[in-house]
Amino acid sequence: MSPTTSRQWNMIYFTAHNCNTLRSAQQEGNGATQAGYGYEFSPLLIHDMRTVPPYDFSSFNLDTSGFAILQDNLVLPQIDSDSSIASHYFAHIRALLLRAFPHYTDILYSGHLRRKRHPGFPSALPSGVEGESHYQQPLTVPHLDYTPTSGAQRLKQLLNGKEHASAVVDRPFDQLNVWRVIKGPNNDWPLALCDYRSVDRDSDALRSRSPGHGNSSTENFFLKNNSAHLWYYVSDQTPDEMIVFRNTCSEGRTEPWAWHTAFDTGDAQDWCRESIELVLFAIL
Repeated sequence: MSPTTSRQWNMIYFTAHNCNTLRSAQQEGNGATQAGYGYEFSPLLIHDMRTVPPYDFSSFNLDTSGFAILQDNLVLPQIDSDSSIASHYFAHIRALLLRAFPHYTDILYSGHLRRKRHPGFPSALPSGVEGESHYQQPLTVPHLDYTPTSGAQRLKQLLNGKEHASAVVDRPFDQLNVWRVIKGPNNDWPLALCDYRSVDRDSDALRSRSPGHGNSSTENFFLKNNSAHLWYYVSDQTPDEMIVFRNTCSEGRTEPWAWHTAFDTGDAQDWCRESIELVLFAIL
């Protein structure tokens, strides 16, 4: 296994040329739009969570940093098909999270992502490679998948037509992702997360809106450069080390969010990163 260490990386940050920060977006409401994004590269260190005392990942949790590491044995047959992931794997993870976070009353499945890095990524990714083209590639820009607004919209979609939906749709929620590698120990394009304690949400968050179907739109957050940001990853991550992180929460709450991105450690290993990610809504 490689030594645990911090990694140097040129992080890609968006800039706010004609974009609204979170504060102005909140002031302008749903009429706020974004255009003209620029970007900049910022050299920084991404720290290894294994080197942070007391060296058991307990320094990171959903209530402070916005992410946590849980131990869980990966059962490969549970992820051998989309249907199995949505049923067996989700049921397993749901039970685990309800035990780990008993303040949640329910956890709902919203989707999943299987990623398998192509050897050509990111510089020479061919299109239509047989057996590879259906896998999404790692994302390399710090982002959150949802805002409170788009998270609430997605939850409403999930509950549409469901029994007891009216009792759930207005309850507080957290939108959580559960991310792990399928093969390890992995140092190939691992997941990096920004410790929320180092983020100024009002000034650092950049809202992005993309047109959807009909009159709908989707929103997420990018992240402005701030030298105070502290970034972390798990070196030599194994399939049994599961990263749970919060993308957003219901409107009016201030729970920590975890901006995240993949990055290149520069380490050579015999396989390209493969990961499985669940997209969930945790109801309070």
